Amino acid sequence: MDPILIGYCAKIVAEPPEWLETEAVEEICSVSNCVSHEPDGFADANPARNAMWLFPSETAASASVKPPDDIEDFDIFAYKLLPIVFGDEGEQLELEEGTEQSAYDSASRTAEPLPPDFELLGYDCPNKGSADWPQSGFECSPLSCNGMAAEIQVNAYCLLDTLAEALVVASRFGKEQPEPGGYYVVEVWRKSRG
Repeated sequence: MDPILIGYCAKIVAEPPEWLETEAVEEICSVSNCVSHEPDGFADANPARNAMWLFPSETAASASVKPPDDIEDFDIFAYKLLPIVFGDEGEQLELEEGTEQSAYDSASRTAEPLPPDFELLGYDCPNKGSADWPQSGFECSPLSCNGMAAEIQVNAYCLLDTLAEALVVASRFGKEQPEPGGYYVVEVWRKSRG
């Protein structure tokens, strides 16, 4: 089972906050908007967003930055999702039939292919409190939002290096519930700055 591209977003990447007790992290490239965030108004309804609350293309993600001249302050990310969720006993489950599965199917069908100038940064394990995707996207990334990077080995982007590590951590988060909800495994890509 491989992660499938579900969309793009623009974010201002933050340096690690003082309370994140790890020397390994140089910047926060987590999926959540708690530390590094999308443009102002990102939570507002936007018809260009797909069912996973992302944009179907790099161009649409860039266009979400207003005014357009501010794009220099943002990085463009792409996310690939492993189509499973970890429940509150750490068990691996299939995506819920209905909203969750249809949101994933719709987003994966409409996302434009990943351009060659994107580079893989690592894996994140964000939560989602409900399967009602159109209300928002993923919620928190405990590695950064809850300071779990102090306990779990992460890379310079506050992400995990391998899919195998991400599966273990998502299961752990499912059991421990640092934030309520199911936990997902997301591959994080960023448009090259060079």
